[in-house]
Amino acid sequence: GGMSPLIQKVAGNADVVLNAGGTIVQVDLLPGEELVVDTGSVVAFSSNVQFDVRQVGSCDTCCFAGEACFNTVLTGPGTVYVQTTGYDKIKSMFVRVVDN
Repeated sequence: GGMSPLIQKVAGNADVVLNAGGTIVQVDLLPGEELVVDTGSVVAFSSNVQFDVRQVGSCDTCCFAGEACFNTVLTGPGTVYVQTTGYDKIKSMFVRVVDN
């Protein structure tokens, strides 16, 4: 794959607070089932889920079309949580409002 996302492992018996935006969607993956998402959409996943990073498009797509160059591939079994609106997108919406 490509460049790996930053991953923070959390374990133990305590409450955890995660920051996410938009709607949080829980996806329960079956063994071998893949979920391909934008890396910025991944909130959390169980330790038995395998992850990889896959290049999408070309350098031209990334540079000239404003699209991401990589997606995250999560492979089950296990539970994945994804967000519909990432922090960067929310931040850019507020910046536009303030600048106008």
